[in-house]
Amino acid sequence: MIIAAAQFHSSNAAICFLVLISFTANSTHSILGTAAAMDIGGVRMAGFASGVIDSFQYFGGSLAGFLLGKLLDQSWTWYFYFMAPFGIIGGSLMLSIAGRVTLATAR
Repeated sequence: MIIAAAQFHSSNAAICFLVLISFTANSTHSILGTAAAMDIGGVRMAGFASGVIDSFQYFGGSLAGFLLGKLLDQSWTWYFYFMAPFGIIGGSLMLSIAGRVTLATAR
């Protein structure tokens, strides 16, 4: 039964999984966000690139807040199904670049 995956039997289990999701999302952003800014912006524009990258979390948060709010008005079981595809997409993107070495030269 697919719906059973999104249901918790206690509030402690729900809190535990929300904390774990928060840790994994924040740690990935902290590790990859600065590396991506250096790759995209280089030495001189890394700060600007970091700001642009970080601005997308606010765009995503505003859209997710609106869309997820509409879904949660119907049922709380939609929360898992709304968030899971983003985790799968992010994990797939990270696996697609795993082990790659940049060929940038030192200046």
